[in-house]
Amino acid sequence: QVTQGPQGPVNRTHLFAVGSGACREAKRLGHGCQCSVPGTCTFLRCHTRVFVILDGSVHLQVCEPAQQIVPNPSCTQPLWLMHRFYLPPDQITEPELTLADRESHHAINVLRLREGERVAVLDGAGNECLCELVVADKKGVRLAVKHRNSHDPLPYRITLLQAMTKARSMDFIVQKATELCAHRIIPLSAERSVAQVDPGDAGAKVDKWRAIAIDSIKQCGCPWLPKIEKPVTPREYMARNEASDLPLIASLQAGTRHPREHVEGFQAENGRAPVSISIWIGPEGDFTPVESNEILSGGVLPITLGKVVLRSETAAVYCLSALNYELQAPLKASG
Repeated sequence: QVTQGPQGPVNRTHLFAVGSGACREAKRLGHGCQCSVPGTCTFLRCHTRVFVILDGSVHLQVCEPAQQIVPNPSCTQPLWLMHRFYLPPDQITEPELTLADRESHHAINVLRLREGERVAVLDGAGNECLCELVVADKKGVRLAVKHRNSHDPLPYRITLLQAMTKARSMDFIVQKATELCAHRIIPLSAERSVAQVDPGDAGAKVDKWRAIAIDSIKQCGCPWLPKIEKPVTPREYMARNEASDLPLIASLQAGTRHPREHVEGFQAENGRAPVSISIWIGPEGDFTPVESNEILSGGVLPITLGKVVLRSETAAVYCLSALNYELQAPLKASG
């Protein structure tokens, strides 16, 4: 895997365990090595080679052209190796950022980060800050912003209309939908949904799902946080009459088509790819016939997920993956 480093292209070639074995391997290769504390993020200057100690493993990298590595470890650390944190959009505008209590606890007590280390901060609205940790104590973590990146959103927006499932599987769906760049998640209180949410508890449930989504963007690096709404019934959502370029529903009934056929059909008819896509996923046992008829009568197009019957959470991941694949492919020339 080749990445662009400050001294030229970096080709990651080997992986070693932390400990004296790493130093012995460096000497075997004919390069000096300075020992470091395992479990920290440190660059060891080994002439043309760099040992990156991260989370209990050492990555041996070869740099070309061979130049002296910058002594400051945080200056050369690739962004994909950095720990990520989250702050709301209105809290990342200042040159110095303060992490929230939950994020500070994770940085100090779990990751054991130290002053001078570099981290990334996401706001879930397409912005990313490269920061240096300047204060880490019981009062919290303060970061100095060194560089800001702004990421363009995807050229399409997928809304996942997901019938609520049991707690753990619904958490899984929110996590994976975030990783698969869903723009919006609308939980549905379908008739056959095993899990139901009382109106008074809806706010707390959304807060829990949002926390799961935040953890997901920190893990995968997606700069966009999906909007998660309070649960509604299928009929309540249909009453909104929201417009969608390509409304789809995963269906077990006859007359379904592959998602690709609908995407290509829209492109052929409109001369462009769909911008807004909605996908309905039913609960275990699918939507009731009444619900399905109401959804289909609203112009929603049925799609097939193959010959096997998938669990609800599997169907959600399948659909989001397939749609992302189709929508990120180059457009076919019409005619």
